[in-house]
Amino acid sequence: MALAAVDVETTGLDANADRVVELGIVLIDGGEISGRRSWLLNPGTQVPKEALAVHGLTDADLAGAPRFAEILPEVRATLEGRLPVAYNAPFDRGFLAAEILRLGEELPGTFRETTEWIDPLVWARARLPRDGSFKLSELTKRLGIELTNAHRALADAEAAARVLLRLQPELPPSYIRLVRAQRDLAASQSSDQASWRYGSRK
Repeated sequence: MALAAVDVETTGLDANADRVVELGIVLIDGGEISGRRSWLLNPGTQVPKEALAVHGLTDADLAGAPRFAEILPEVRATLEGRLPVAYNAPFDRGFLAAEILRLGEELPGTFRETTEWIDPLVWARARLPRDGSFKLSELTKRLGIELTNAHRALADAEAAARVLLRLQPELPPSYIRLVRAQRDLAASQSSDQASWRYGSRK
């Protein structure tokens, strides 16, 4: 399958109130990384100090960046025909869907409930020993995956892609079987995934 690993950096944790300030997408074709795209975004509001402490993106960094509406056609084109991947997928998916709906746009098929995003976090927690951290920055160390610019969207998207590729032999071979298994695994994992981003996720 053609895949697209997605990561967002935001002004906070609430997709209904907070905004995306950076988006990174890493393309995967034939089991190899084939392309990268990233955008800084002007959220139209100040970046709170709590978010600044995570990703380091200041108001000055974002002042000249486009608004989400300006990049949406590029994002749609980049994701078209690809199955999205995200580490703690509900967070990234929820923020991007909220940005699209805020514009009064119809959600693309990629963001509808009928499309299941692949979540390497779910598979890592199910397939790897539980005696280590599952924060993305810590998990990459455990797997020997380089992550040199953690908490930035493109670096984290590529890390998520590489985690998935490393776990690929452990995954079901078909999308339907993968989706069913992932849903069952996610339901059995008791951690509240919505709280990961600025706390235990990274």
